[in-house]
Amino acid sequence: PAVARAAIDALLAGPTREEAARGYHLAMGTSLGSLTITDGAATVDLRDLPPPYERDGSDADYRCDAEQLAAELRATLTQFPTIRSTRILISGQPHPLFP
Repeated sequence: PAVARAAIDALLAGPTREEAARGYHLAMGTSLGSLTITDGAATVDLRDLPPPYERDGSDADYRCDAEQLAAELRATLTQFPTIRSTRILISGQPHPLFP
């Protein structure tokens, strides 16, 4: 999983200056705890997920950012032919924002 881990590390590092200038951004800052791949299933264990925050009086923005991060992680991993599915954990535990 070294190449997949490098791809996730690059994703979580955020956009390059050129990407940021084109409007790309990282949905939610976090770091990779571990990545395992077994029988085509990748399990991503994230660390340091920021706590829910409220903007405009709701946590809708947080949920949207979490959904975007999940989509980015899944797209990054499933580009590899050996990965067919993904599972996202937070500090080793399932999280309702990452079904």
